[in-house]
Amino acid sequence: MWPRTQHRKLLCASLFFFYQAFAYFGGVPKNIVYDKTKIVVAKILGDGARRRTQAFTELISHYLFQERFGRSGRGNDKGKVEGLVGYSWRN
Repeated sequence: MWPRTQHRKLLCASLFFFYQAFAYFGGVPKNIVYDKTKIVVAKILGDGARRRTQAFTELISHYLFQERFGRSGRGNDKGKVEGLVGYSWRN
């Protein structure tokens, strides 16, 4: 019971984060790049395609943005973000 409750709390917090981020930035971006987080990806299929979670599918249908997934082990897919995060940690 506890893991399910914790997952539900994490899901609600994550969805609220999207709401706050879109409000902060003044709108919804056309594309968002994701890693393979469990809030977004229910399952990675054999061909590398991802099956989205129900909650994330509903979020996309409400805000109408396109999701893109970074390739595992490919830092150049999301290098700017990871580089900026590393910079902020070091400084």
